[in-house]
Amino acid sequence: MASGDKIQRSQGSFSALLLDGVATGATNDGVWVDTEEYASGTVVALGAATTTVVTVNGHNGVLQAASGANPAMLIAPANNVVGSVIATGAAGAAVYQALLPLPRFVKCAITATGTGTISATLMARKAT
Repeated sequence: MASGDKIQRSQGSFSALLLDGVATGATNDGVWVDTEEYASGTVVALGAATTTVVTVNGHNGVLQAASGANPAMLIAPANNVVGSVIATGAAGAAVYQALLPLPRFVKCAITATGTGTISATLMARKAT
């Protein structure tokens, strides 16, 4: 598995690894995960220690220009684009964040280094 991988999908929900056991010795931009068709979600990021800070970020996408071969379409921004910071954990703290409504793209990022190994998971749900 790797950061950004979808790990479980059912008719009404899916789970994704936003950060998959990432060491906190360096900052990490994370990977955008597409949440199209899902209405709400929860992000849990565990493993931060000492001065490590984790953020949950959202973005509603970038419109890619149309070409002769492809229509205009909404795509994820580059991973180094922050988007909107939805939640920030305190230094060394876990993050538990409900997302209502869920942005089109979600990621976690390590914005301040310290110790620990971060695993962050998104659980997204369709509207009932």
